[in-house]
Amino acid sequence: MDPSREELLDLKLDGVMKVVEAQLAAGPLEVNIAGDVDPAELDDLILRYLGTATPGGAAFVEPPAAAPPLTLEPLSLKQVAPGDMV
Repeated sequence: MDPSREELLDLKLDGVMKVVEAQLAAGPLEVNIAGDVDPAELDDLILRYLGTATPGGAAFVEPPAAAPPLTLEPLSLKQVAPGDMV
């Protein structure tokens, strides 16, 4: 559930920092960036804001044993009239 406007306005920096730091310490972090960006500027920003996060609690997770190969079934398409859609 998304927070209400009042809940967002009640947020304090210290509280948000504690939550984010706990999440960063709990496991690996993946950063996805989309759009028209300058990669050099991104590197600087990531190091400035995420590089200052204190590491801790993150543990290496051994990858699972090799999974059996994925079997794909042939794709079959059929035409459906708009009135027949459920």
